[in-house]
Amino acid sequence: RGFPLPTAEALEADLLTLLNDPQKCVQLGTECRALVKTHFNADTMCRETLALYNEIRPVKKTVRLTVGGYFGCGNTGDDAILLGFLSTLQKIAPHVEVTALTASVRQCRRRFGIRCVNRKNPIAVRLTLARTHLFLCGGGSLLQNLTSNRSLSYYLALLRLSVRLRKISVLYAAGIGPLIGKTARRRVARTLSACRYVSLRDSGSFRLLTAIGVDAAKLHQAADPALLLPCPPKSRGTAILWEQNVPERDHYLCVVLRGGASCALTRDLIVAAVRMICQRHGFYPLFPVFDRKHDEKDSLAAAEKVDGKIIFLREPTDATAVLSLCDAAVTMRLHALILATAAGIPTIGIPADSRDSKITVFAKSAGQTFLSPNRLTVPALVEALETALAPDLGRRILTDAAAQMRDAALQDILRITDLIPSPQPKNETQ
Repeated sequence: RGFPLPTAEALEADLLTLLNDPQKCVQLGTECRALVKTHFNADTMCRETLALYNEIRPVKKTVRLTVGGYFGCGNTGDDAILLGFLSTLQKIAPHVEVTALTASVRQCRRRFGIRCVNRKNPIAVRLTLARTHLFLCGGGSLLQNLTSNRSLSYYLALLRLSVRLRKISVLYAAGIGPLIGKTARRRVARTLSACRYVSLRDSGSFRLLTAIGVDAAKLHQAADPALLLPCPPKSRGTAILWEQNVPERDHYLCVVLRGGASCALTRDLIVAAVRMICQRHGFYPLFPVFDRKHDEKDSLAAAEKVDGKIIFLREPTDATAVLSLCDAAVTMRLHALILATAAGIPTIGIPADSRDSKITVFAKSAGQTFLSPNRLTVPALVEALETALAPDLGRRILTDAAAQMRDAALQDILRITDLIPSPQPKNETQ
């Protein structure tokens, strides 16, 4: 690029110069790396390539779809849901214009490449729903009141508003519950009965909705769309560890914790078991943070206790990249369990609350191990980790289960696209 073509003699001379002058080698390496990061990083190249494709083959967006959930709030799992959905929808329905209700509009617009609207701005939300053809609420555990009734009321209000506006209303790949109290169950049943389509990510949610009166004919068994995320190469995981100054080791153990005082005892038991396993087998523990707002402080404290390293994730695919380098994982976060299953990593799931069955249900369906917090002990977790690390563990089961779930998630999106109005050809006589 602007220089003469190299010759063997010139290349030999340059290599000898670098080998004989280590200081200059480091200086040039630093300058070249800065140049690449500024002008040729992956994000920039992807944006430029996509822009070129759009110029060559523009696709007219004729149908509008709005998706609402806990997106852009700093939770890796919820962002993985949106990215998995978008990556698949854009392939099978490029004529659909997607708008997302998010917490961080500018950041999410840049990350996801779609139009974004502030999820807490009632005027903007209503205007967006008024102009959309289909409203999709999900996925994740949106319809539950274990954490608060405000969250449940928010998502039910969105669905009711879309129904009143006569939009195609969809609850997508949802995990239902826990629903505490008859009032909460009655509200959920009444709202979902008015929706056009309801898909659920697990059989437990299916049984719960039929038990509270939702017509089973309206319910569809699906899977979490985070499974549809493309798996990055292992070199990406290696780069993440290098960027965050993680010592290079042959074996890593992944530990994903939930923060908060209510989980303190469970975290202490996990840390004690991880310390024993790492000392016994020489593993280096990694602590990816799936929710910086809630998990960072306690994950950092746990990592310091076992001489491990906390890992910050910029994108959901970074989590998969890190997990793929690990021999096994322990997680209190559902989507760490989901992404580990997609990567074929044996994982022990530990719910933060015994009333929340989402980790237990997924672990059963995926062939992973789980331990209830009521029965969690250090010896039990050590034994489970030893089993997970055994070379004869049936990883084939994990691979087959992940493939079946991916297919279920794909079929769910295909059924939703069948609800979308077909693009209308332009009337040439007008």
